[in-house]
Amino acid sequence: LGLGDQMGYARLVEALLNIQLEKSQSRTDWARRPLNDKQVAYALDDVRYLSQIFPLIQQRLIEKNRLSWLDNDFQQLSDAQTYLPDPEQAWKKIRSAQNLKGVQLAILQKMGSWRENEAINKNRPRRWILGDEVLVDMAKQAPKNKSDLSPIRGANSDYLNQYHATWLHLIQQAQQMPPTQWPNLPIREKLNSHQEILADLLMMIVRYQAHRHNISPPMIASRKQIEKMLINGKQQLNNDWRGSLVNETFANLLAGKSQIIIEDGIVKIID
Repeated sequence: LGLGDQMGYARLVEALLNIQLEKSQSRTDWARRPLNDKQVAYALDDVRYLSQIFPLIQQRLIEKNRLSWLDNDFQQLSDAQTYLPDPEQAWKKIRSAQNLKGVQLAILQKMGSWRENEAINKNRPRRWILGDEVLVDMAKQAPKNKSDLSPIRGANSDYLNQYHATWLHLIQQAQQMPPTQWPNLPIREKLNSHQEILADLLMMIVRYQAHRHNISPPMIASRKQIEKMLINGKQQLNNDWRGSLVNETFANLLAGKSQIIIEDGIVKIID
């Protein structure tokens, strides 16, 4: 709808209703009670305009024949499976894992899985359980007893006292795994020089079509998605509304059926 891809609620209310929301209570500690009148009004602002915004957005989508575009997106967003984490794969989200190897990665996987399950069960952020740097230090040092765990910076003392035996057991389990079962770092394939040029060309088409349809380019595809597509040996996006905007142009341009021209400083793609 041309509203941008990083449109926050306050900006959306202002753009559609020309109403500026109050921001003075944004740092409120909402756990403290009772709330004063300003805090209550601020909280109500989060929902009071939704009933006015919804029909405006819906009508714009209908007018542009784009309501069906969102069906697949909404289906995915409302599917609980989309949000179910895989604890065994949690270690891959730890950036410093790149500095580990061999059995260190096995330890990180075990500890990362434990932290993920603990965070889910306690409904707390992962870092409140154990920070990434703590897990990495454990993987590097492979502590053998509680006294080895104590010097590790950032380890919560309460968790250390409560779970040190569990952690040491997990570390021992990892060390007993045969090397064939150690996890491997994900290999990030890189584009070759020809693919880099092709990715630039396809991203130009994405931006071109986004401009034509007055939508933000990342809503169609990001550079990372285009690179992944090429690495996987494909030259088209999925057959959803995003693909419908660019796939035919991709195919025609790559087959030499279309060409890019610049006319009066404006980029055009013609057949």
